[in-house]
Amino acid sequence: PEMDVELLKLVSDPLRVDLHLEMFAPLLSLHPLFENMVHLMQSTVRKIAHVGISFSRVTQDDVIFSRGEVPSIPKMVFLLEGSLSYSTTGETFEVLKEGSWVAEHVLWTNWIYHGVLMADAACRLLFLDASYFTSYINELEHCPINFGSYGKEFIDHVNATGPERRTDLGNKEDCIIFRDKAAVVKRQGGASGRRHSVNSMGSLRSLQSGKASINTEQSQ
Repeated sequence: PEMDVELLKLVSDPLRVDLHLEMFAPLLSLHPLFENMVHLMQSTVRKIAHVGISFSRVTQDDVIFSRGEVPSIPKMVFLLEGSLSYSTTGETFEVLKEGSWVAEHVLWTNWIYHGVLMADAACRLLFLDASYFTSYINELEHCPINFGSYGKEFIDHVNATGPERRTDLGNKEDCIIFRDKAAVVKRQGGASGRRHSVNSMGSLRSLQSGKASINTEQSQ
C-alpha cells in the first residue's frame, strides 16, 4: 500500500497528485475516451487519478465478479498484467489480454453484471471508481468533450444489443466511434456526464429525468 512506502510519506500532497497523474494517465489512455481526456482535460484527469483509482492483484481462479451481481462500489476494470477469462454462459470463455477493459457500463448506468470474470493466472488490475468519475465530470462548466453524447451513444449501443447477447466487455472500435462523436461538440454549462439506472437485465429505455432504466418485461 502507498502509505507503507516511507519515501511517499515525505512527498507533499500537490506532488503526490502530480505523481498519480504520471502513473495513471498512460494506463487510462488504453481507452480511447480517456486518451482524449488526458490530452484535453488534464486537470480533471489529475483529480480522478488522485482519488478515483486503485490497484489490485488477483491469483489464478479468483472471481472478480459474477453474473447477476450488482456491484456495491461500481468500478471499471483495466487489465494491466496477466489474463482474465469472461463468460456469459459459464460454458464458453473469452480470454482477455493486457490492455483490455471491462464494465465501462458502470460509468454510465447502474449496471448489473451480465457474465462472470475470473483470473486465468496472477493478474494486476486497475479499478476506476465510477462515483468519482461522475462527480468530477458533472462539476465541469466548460468541457471540450461532450460526455452526454458519449454516454448516450454508449447506452444506445447497449439498447441495440439483445439481452441474450449483452456483455460487460469493452470494444475499442465502438468506443472510438462514441469518442469521435463526443469530441466534435464543446459543451457549456456542464459536461452532462449523467448516471443511468438499471433494475434488470433487459433493454434500456429513457426516463423523463434523462436517465435510463431496464425494461423488466423484456428481460427474459
